[in-house]
Amino acid sequence: MAGFTDNSFYEPTEWFWDFDGTGTSTEVNPLHTFPADGTYTVCLTVSNQYDSDTFCREVTVGVTGTKEEENTFSFTLYPNPGNGNVHLKYALPTGKVATWKLFDALGREWRSENLSSGFTRHTVLLDGLPAGLYFYRLTIENELVKSGKMIVQAP
Repeated sequence: MAGFTDNSFYEPTEWFWDFDGTGTSTEVNPLHTFPADGTYTVCLTVSNQYDSDTFCREVTVGVTGTKEEENTFSFTLYPNPGNGNVHLKYALPTGKVATWKLFDALGREWRSENLSSGFTRHTVLLDGLPAGLYFYRLTIENELVKSGKMIVQAP
């Protein structure tokens, strides 16, 4: 089962996900189970009273090998919900740099932090962020490795 997250701009009011002929959904952030391993083109069409737009991306589903990576990746964000600041605890593969970005529900970026493999913890200040639900993405060399939700509470 795979989870999908909408980070659209311009306040969409309708969502239509097409999972490459293996199903559809009108949920904002759906879960979908693909019938077999392989590469699928997933498309999201969002609409509001003014217009609609479609975005497609290929996703690969399934096991690609049996050997575990020598440099494993781990990531934890705490506290969640948080106020004041949150901590990112991580272990990156040697020599890699990751980027952690925080977005609001409209897809606007509020924070961007670079994480280096020589460290294991990073503190993100939440000053100036309105209380509410946010989404984060963690990428290593432009590959998405982790995404999630974070709640910012009023101080």
